[in-house]
Amino acid sequence: MAVALGAVACSDTWDDHYGSTSPVSSGITILKSIESNSELSNFLRVLQATECDTILKGGQVLTVFAPVNSVLTDAKADSLINRYIEEKKTKKDDDNSVVKGFIKNHISLYNTSVSSKTDESLTMMNGKYEPLKSTSIGGVSFLTQNQLHTNGVLFTIDGIVPYNYNVFEMLGNVAKLDSVNKFLASYNVYEFDEEKSVPGEIKDGKTVYLDSVTELSNSMFRELGYIDREDSTYWMVVPTNDMWKQLYSEYENYYNFDDQTSKRDSLIRANTALSILKGTVFSKSMNAGLNTDEMLKDSANSTNWSKYKFEYYKYLKPLEAGGVFSGTDDHTCSNGKVMVPKEWNIDPRSTFLQRIVREGERETWRDTAKNTPNGTIMVRTVPTNNPFYGKLSNNSFVEIKKSGTNAQPAQRFYLPNVLSKTPYDIYCVFAPAIAYDTLATADDRLPCKVQFTIGYHNQRGNETIKTVKNETEGGNYFYTRADVVDTVKVATAFEFETSSYGLTDDQAYLNVRCRASGGEYSKYQNNLRIDCIIVKPHEE
Repeated sequence: MAVALGAVACSDTWDDHYGSTSPVSSGITILKSIESNSELSNFLRVLQATECDTILKGGQVLTVFAPVNSVLTDAKADSLINRYIEEKKTKKDDDNSVVKGFIKNHISLYNTSVSSKTDESLTMMNGKYEPLKSTSIGGVSFLTQNQLHTNGVLFTIDGIVPYNYNVFEMLGNVAKLDSVNKFLASYNVYEFDEEKSVPGEIKDGKTVYLDSVTELSNSMFRELGYIDREDSTYWMVVPTNDMWKQLYSEYENYYNFDDQTSKRDSLIRANTALSILKGTVFSKSMNAGLNTDEMLKDSANSTNWSKYKFEYYKYLKPLEAGGVFSGTDDHTCSNGKVMVPKEWNIDPRSTFLQRIVREGERETWRDTAKNTPNGTIMVRTVPTNNPFYGKLSNNSFVEIKKSGTNAQPAQRFYLPNVLSKTPYDIYCVFAPAIAYDTLATADDRLPCKVQFTIGYHNQRGNETIKTVKNETEGGNYFYTRADVVDTVKVATAFEFETSSYGLTDDQAYLNVRCRASGGEYSKYQNNLRIDCIIVKPHEE
């Protein structure tokens, strides 16, 4: 935070700090002072051409660092004005590089002065942070300083304060990153910020703002990380246009939604692009040693990493050959860096191509409305002194006790976020009765004869149901083993015709039904006890 006007060093006198001819006593504004200074005529021309001179007329208190003509020459001023006019045809002032990168990079809100002890960071009107020292701003030396006016403080400087791109801005300034930049920029929304805006007169009961400041909002930043924020540190591994094209062509096959899906094309575009970009952003807060190779020697967590799915979006040996950070062309930014790889080293199996686990005991993951269970549903917990404690996920499971002698209990489990054209191995994990009751009866301890059906939407949006064949024994039935946690492989390399990613839970499901009947009751029981369902990408 910069030194405020009321914090003048004790050894400084008013005259030493602000000058004996401070314009404040004459009622002179910063703009009037600039207009009367022939050395600032080019800075004035740019202010007027961009209509940013109105900022200096308002009631807002500001600090202005004005480059003199010897550094902001006629030619440079003309170039800035011409660029502003050209960009104005297609861009709002919020995105205009002259307004944002030059004018607002030389103006700060509020009064700011310096003393012999100043060594701070100053927030400029464009949100950038510039190092402020006793004799310079952003490494540019002061010619005059601390000139107090009625609406702020004026400095003249011997150079142009450099504008440093943040990670998001850098994407738009490296030609071979156009694809990523266009995708992210398409989600830009600017929201009015009343506190930072410069108010003018009131007309018809409403304030007319001399400078309406808007803040960038982008929904994709919530998915990836706020790479536009100047007060954070981010690294981003960004695919080139060629890489983007290749990855997009491959990944869009995973998001073949049925034809009845609302906004189908938009969903395909967004999910495909996010599959490329999720896992590419790394924040300092999640990696304490982001700027230290030694700390990154073992692993790096991206912003999409979660302790609940810790194996995804985490990269081992990121600096070694084939690692996520290896062989990158780096572009330094104001809040981190953009890293352009020579090869794409992010495997989809470490990011979005994930296994799906449905815990049996979770009621919201089961469908009893469309699938009558024919039994009483109970959640069972494995006691700490039970031999099976620690052998079942979350030490709990669902049990469906049959409602009558011939009842065949069933349960449907939702399978959310399945991807299309992706071979999956599907498993059902059964729990034994003695996992919650070591004194369970012999009948309760019998194995089960079960049947599995898989439901999903076809391309037209109609429900398709497939009865699963037993790959090992043939036929439509599967047989569990007694008194063990039994993981039954339901299907190998099963492909869903359409994707259910991000859609309603009932888009895809696995149904489990007991099938013992007649004379089989001495061999099999009709009580379902299910720990979880696992759907994982098939590996050759």
